[in-house]
Amino acid sequence: MTTLAEMTDFFTEIAPMAAGLNARLKFDLEGDGVILLNAAADPVSVSNEDAEADTTFYLTLQDLSDMLSRKLDGSLAFSMGRLRAEGDMINAVLVTQLFG
Repeated sequence: MTTLAEMTDFFTEIAPMAAGLNARLKFDLEGDGVILLNAAADPVSVSNEDAEADTTFYLTLQDLSDMLSRKLDGSLAFSMGRLRAEGDMINAVLVTQLFG
């Protein structure tokens, strides 16, 4: 299983790809912590701060790991209730392109 630290490191590696997104995206990992991708900052930053975001995604750390490794389809996770999102839904579409 992936740890929060490993996932945060992964987000830090891909953070430059989010430049220009101009949004704060929070991944609430349901008890395992949070990852905040601040693409409104220059340069883009990543932290485990539980702060306000434009869009918040709710899922488990394992489901996030499975989605990023293509073991779990994001649309399927959403339809099964394993992935929820609140806030600006345009960012939800943009995130799929970021990780696509």
